[in-house]
Amino acid sequence: MTTKALVLAGGGLFGIGWETGMIRGLEASGLSLSDSNLVIGTSAGAVVGTNLRQDRSMSASYERFTHVDDESTEIGVDFDPVEYMKQLSELRSTSKNRKQFLQSVGKWAVSAKTVSEDTRLHVIARRLSGTTWPQQLLAITCVDAATGELEVFTVGSKIPLVQAVAASCAIPGIWPVTTINDRKYFDGGLRSTANADLAAGFERILILLPSSTEESRSDIDAEIRELETLGCDVMLLVPNRASLTTAKGNPLDPACLSPSAKAGYQQGTNMSEMVNPFWLED
Repeated sequence: MTTKALVLAGGGLFGIGWETGMIRGLEASGLSLSDSNLVIGTSAGAVVGTNLRQDRSMSASYERFTHVDDESTEIGVDFDPVEYMKQLSELRSTSKNRKQFLQSVGKWAVSAKTVSEDTRLHVIARRLSGTTWPQQLLAITCVDAATGELEVFTVGSKIPLVQAVAASCAIPGIWPVTTINDRKYFDGGLRSTANADLAAGFERILILLPSSTEESRSDIDAEIRELETLGCDVMLLVPNRASLTTAKGNPLDPACLSPSAKAGYQQGTNMSEMVNPFWLED
């Protein structure tokens, strides 16, 4: 039987909405991705991957994210993606390699003034269908703030699920680092938007990439080339124009969650004829 991996990349609240809608749209067209042998979740993808594994469907999550009410715990931030990327570029320009860059990002993340960890954990918990690790293989990525090393949390890590997801979603300078066993962690998307290289060894790999930045595409293109060199069959799905417009320049704005999910749903149903044979072919 063909081994399959689903890779869900980062992209803020826009990414959570779009990925949820895409997967739900594919489900509505008869294609379930719940049979993935592995789900890799980075940042937004950690939320979506967790919900897919817990519910084995995106139905409940889609309903929740398209009916955001006044009791939502999401916190709005004034986020300019262009300026943020400039800050990261400055740190990268003074770093000799990726590890040193991530260590510099870690120092910035730890020193940043943000909401408290407890406040952030409450927000993350409300995004999830449950707080118990699913038994199906789920890998959640983050970066150790001190060492700059990738950390991949699974059920075998024996840490609280909410903390693992919060660590993966801890955007440096925006949200607090997450403390786990006296170590501090931040968003796995700073290492790679998708961390698709972790899917090496699986025969068929489907990647959902909400981010449209030049760096994100450069990262994923390099990872796909490497995976294909290893003999993997890879398909990449990205937001269409209608989906991208729902971010309205700020992918962290809670107001974009519902419209991005709805746009993703429509895109998912439209793309099902292309994705179905790729995913289901023996």
